[in-house]
Amino acid sequence: MSLALLILLSIVAGCSAPNNSSIESSTPAPSPETSAKPPADAAPAKASNADVCSLVSAKEMSEIVGETVSAQSKTLQTGIPACSYKAESGNPVPGVMLGLHQPNGKKTYKDAQSFYKSSSGKTDVGGIAEQAFDSGDGTFYALKGDTCVDIVLTQQPDLRLEQFKKIATLVVGRLP
Repeated sequence: MSLALLILLSIVAGCSAPNNSSIESSTPAPSPETSAKPPADAAPAKASNADVCSLVSAKEMSEIVGETVSAQSKTLQTGIPACSYKAESGNPVPGVMLGLHQPNGKKTYKDAQSFYKSSSGKTDVGGIAEQAFDSGDGTFYALKGDTCVDIVLTQQPDLRLEQFKKIATLVVGRLP
């Protein structure tokens, strides 16, 4: 899996996981997704019961990434609801993980900003939400109220930013 996903899961874990940030046991084999470890003093966050996959349908995501994908709801062990979009061809690219951080979205967003502040690839993006940025390494964050949307996209770098914008615009527009 991508370095961006590992970094994302490390950030999520550092903000909200008690002892582990791996994706629930439906993930078949150990990978960077399941190996990130949070600090021992991290406090758990209460998660929403949001159906993240309902925010962007598999058909919509397929149109955005240019390949047929299927959607699977997940809950990160940090309690964060997520949706994994995987190419039906079995290829790892493109692939999307969409997470929804509520009610601690502002803190998650601020922590992500701090983490990426010195990254040469970080780009603030306007016109999507109250705040949004592209990390430059395959992760995108958008903040609406106290909801932080994070998107991890395995895709060719020259395609990612426009795809991030389309995905984030759909999600943010459908949030209450």
